[in-house]
Amino acid sequence: FAVMRDTFEKSVSQNMSLTATTTATSLAHAIDVSLWFPRTVASRPTVTQTLDKLSRNQADGAAREFLQKVADSFLTAELTGVEFYNADDVLVGSAGAMVRGKAKVVHPLSNAGQTAFLVWHDGYLLVAENDVRSDGQRVGRSITEQRLPLFDRLLGEVRAANESSDAAICSRNEDKAVCAPTRFRRPHFELPMFDAQ
Repeated sequence: FAVMRDTFEKSVSQNMSLTATTTATSLAHAIDVSLWFPRTVASRPTVTQTLDKLSRNQADGAAREFLQKVADSFLTAELTGVEFYNADDVLVGSAGAMVRGKAKVVHPLSNAGQTAFLVWHDGYLLVAENDVRSDGQRVGRSITEQRLPLFDRLLGEVRAANESSDAAICSRNEDKAVCAPTRFRRPHFELPMFDAQ
């Protein structure tokens, strides 16, 4: 019986480890793929040229109107919100509903190749900030938000694996781990880091 129990426990442990590794890889891939779209928004010629005009003349009504149409057009894709700022960081166009200010948990993404955050607000969102450049000069920036339904679904599958499984997405803030709500822990929570050094 002892041999069977040890074999069973080892098999369950290996299966859980494989599931966790596979899911972590899938979650990271879901974020990586989603980060391409915000970069694309910031590099569109319609965006760069219009922000270039607005950086030279903030009162250009035709440019503002055109940029607003561009912002509205991005909402038909994956984005739930987009904001454009000129070179002086003045908001010159926006569309959708930006919720980052209401978020309870914000996880900075340090290896994203852009300023990006994984945000919890009734599900996960990806918030990305990108400089907009024209002829090498910064002419403004874009901020985008998009829901991550695949990320939420993958996390939900881990949490639903059995009656006691759960998973937390956490990030470090000084000497604490800041975590979004989980299946068994609501609302968001913080944990002291074991070794904060």
